[in-house]
Amino acid sequence: MPEAEERITEAELEVMEVLWDAAQDLPAREVARRLEQSVGWNKNTTYTVIKKCVEKEAIERREPNFQCHPLLPHLLPAHQGVA
Repeated sequence: MPEAEERITEAELEVMEVLWDAAQDLPAREVARRLEQSVGWNKNTTYTVIKKCVEKEAIERREPNFQCHPLLPHLLPAHQGVA
């Protein structure tokens, strides 16, 4: 298992929660749309956080359409492993 679980930030957790709640891979644009509605982030903010999650091996990028696939199990409780 990647060590990202120990280093995940609050912002990265927001992205992970969207993916966990969806229970399926989502295109990055859909993650951005959901986070714009729920926390007010713009698309660029979401894409930057997704990129950081990919770098930490918390999310895998899949084609087509930049599908985001969570590599970490859902964290319980929500604050566990948050930096």
